[in-house]
Amino acid sequence: MVMLTIIVPTIGRAEELIQLFKSIEKQWDDSLEVILVDQNAVGFIQNVLSEGWHSKITYIHSEKKGASHARNLGLEKATGKYINFCDDDAVIEDNFLSSVIKGFEKYSNAAMISFRVFDLELDEVVMLPFPNMDCKIDKKNFHSVTIEFSQVWKADEIKSLDGFDPMLGVGSPYGAEEAKDLMVRALDSDLNMYYIAETCFRHPSKKDAPAKRYFSYAEGTASLAIKHYNKPHVCINVLMFAFKSLLGVVIYNFWDRKKSYRYFMRFAGLISGFYKRFKGVGSK
Repeated sequence: MVMLTIIVPTIGRAEELIQLFKSIEKQWDDSLEVILVDQNAVGFIQNVLSEGWHSKITYIHSEKKGASHARNLGLEKATGKYINFCDDDAVIEDNFLSSVIKGFEKYSNAAMISFRVFDLELDEVVMLPFPNMDCKIDKKNFHSVTIEFSQVWKADEIKSLDGFDPMLGVGSPYGAEEAKDLMVRALDSDLNMYYIAETCFRHPSKKDAPAKRYFSYAEGTASLAIKHYNKPHVCINVLMFAFKSLLGVVIYNFWDRKKSYRYFMRFAGLISGFYKRFKGVGSK
């Protein structure tokens, strides 16, 4: 029986992918399934596949780009009881599979459990201000305690939500917020979800990401707001995002112009995202 399926969308990375597979290899057995959704040009990751993992991987090549689209392709092929969507530049900890099993035993009513993420080298949280205690994911904290690649779903539950919105996420018309959108829809469906204060993933911090990435991510935030405009918990989160962006522009302008510019690009991306949604960009 396949207990856990790890779906890995990948584009533009090869060495990072090798590191991920090395971290998975320590736990590879018949209870673990890995699905690689390759959005590169054919042959780009040939050196990865030739490392000997190819016989253990379900390989899918997709001409269409977009992390959410790739995750959904993998979800269609997944046979595991539980599903994880790991980033191609992350690694998993040695305790991952056992932690998943223990987590669902502890929270038997959970549709999803989510874990803490540390830096690749330092023992400090990255991506989000992950708390030090377990908590239930709700309308107050859905935006701050979980991120897509640290989530593990019961397969039937995420399939009932139709997976990720392909308009949201890296490589999509709106470059982020696919996880928040999924959380909002799950909460609307009264699914139980829990954050577990245990480190199971390591990931680059991305603190020094290019300003254009902040712009793209913020376009996703705007799209999220338009999609869920009638939900106060979403709108409040987006308003706080806009306020912090403007505040960051002003405050950091005095001693860190580079950081101030990132906040400016965040706010500009928010405006661009609203404009694109009103123009119907990416609409089906």
